[in-house]
Amino acid sequence: MLPRFFFLILCCIPASMLSLSGQISASGNVSVAPTGYEDSDGIHDNIFIFSQHQGEITATLQGVAGSFDFQWSRYDHLIPGFGEIFQADQGSVSRVAAPRSGGYQVRVTGAGGIDTLLRAWVFVNTKEPSPSFRVARYDCQVLDLAGTAGIDTFFYYNPYDHERNALQPVIRWTADPSLQMPSRRLDPRIWSPPPVATEYTLTVDYYSGQASYSMTLDPLTTKAEFEIEPAEGEAPLEVTFNSGKSLNALEYQWTFDYRTNDPEVPVPDDLTSDPTYTYYIPGEYQISLRTINGLCEDLYIGTVPVSVYPSELEVANVFSPDGDGYNDVYMVHGVSLREFHAVIFNRNGMKVYEWTDPKEGWDGLKGGKTASPGVYFYTITGVGWDDKEYKFSGPLSLYRNR
Repeated sequence: MLPRFFFLILCCIPASMLSLSGQISASGNVSVAPTGYEDSDGIHDNIFIFSQHQGEITATLQGVAGSFDFQWSRYDHLIPGFGEIFQADQGSVSRVAAPRSGGYQVRVTGAGGIDTLLRAWVFVNTKEPSPSFRVARYDCQVLDLAGTAGIDTFFYYNPYDHERNALQPVIRWTADPSLQMPSRRLDPRIWSPPPVATEYTLTVDYYSGQASYSMTLDPLTTKAEFEIEPAEGEAPLEVTFNSGKSLNALEYQWTFDYRTNDPEVPVPDDLTSDPTYTYYIPGEYQISLRTINGLCEDLYIGTVPVSVYPSELEVANVFSPDGDGYNDVYMVHGVSLREFHAVIFNRNGMKVYEWTDPKEGWDGLKGGKTASPGVYFYTITGVGWDDKEYKFSGPLSLYRNR
């Protein structure tokens, strides 16, 4: 058998010039809370919460000795107000055993003009909270949950204007994985539902009783996100795209040069999950990934563009192939070059060395033999992937320290 809970609201209302203090109490109360209304002095009545099979209301006057008359009545919202006397006692205290739900008022009178009123509200709770909820709406944009607290709500009435008030439960929503949830509402709305399976839990605290209800929902939405490697370099630049951070995706649509100001939806460049793409033309490229799962989709535009360096070609006019590890090979500084050609001549116009890869160079050998120190001549040309042309020629000094 479930315990019954008693919620008691007390107030002392002097009806004479005497300054009296009275109270309605009960043994075994577990907590106390204020009512939602207050008297003309701004004082709230108290709500005493009990957790026991049966309760007992006790009315006493404090600091006054003697025997008194106690007259009890119950609140009737149809009047509205307190009705006929249902119990009358004499003595120093008066008790009402196992009161049923409702409002109670006791008038205490006695010798010397004592005449005062005490009030109490009683709630007999017959069950623990039994919360539950259902899915009211679930689509790509919104998840609406509709919950019920599963409680016997207790209503009490403001004795001054007879407005009805309810003892409200404490509502808490949680999600796993963690998700910011609206609180204190039985009908929360979640914008952009998560793209992973999520367990939602509704917990209801109703004074000394607490219960929870959980439901796991499979995802409808998807989340697009990716990583790129490398993010910059010279042309031709091969970039690998990794969609491993995307969630709940069935389809992938990559755009390797996404233009945010283009009003037309771009045709995807690739439909695989982890593509590789090579950039040839120098510049910066915005990347986008659209993931699709049924009717839901998500677009992620990369925060860091792919940067392909513009072409460069710089040449030197001296080197020292003496094996000291410094400037031993005559090389150029070339970036993003589509074409390259370099030739070294001696002073007689004879070709000494030739190469077509800007990452290579002349190590100072001539036909497998060490070239003599002195002045040589170079002719170097190149064309960048951005179509910029380069042409250099001039003397080259070869030094040897040993």
